[in-house]
Amino acid sequence: MLCGRPSVVTDVGGITEWVEEGRTGFVADAVTARSLGAALERAWAARAHWQDIGARAHAVALERHDPSPGRTLLRILEAATTARDRPGPSAHGSLL
Repeated sequence: MLCGRPSVVTDVGGITEWVEEGRTGFVADAVTARSLGAALERAWAARAHWQDIGARAHAVALERHDPSPGRTLLRILEAATTARDRPGPSAHGSLL
């Protein structure tokens, strides 16, 4: 997708959050030769539109791709720890 090409993928691991059938790629319903073959046939039938599909795929990938997932996870964990350690209102109310 980052290369601007339509993908033919299987419906596993949340891939359908990235690839939309016929719009940014082609999704096989299952991890079987028959399902993959059907997805390849749909892709071949749409070959006249591959450039547009690839451009949309590229745009989606740029929106969703995190080039530094480890750094992002660290920031999330640090923010959660900071929020947890920050004093807040007491569950028992104020003593004043």
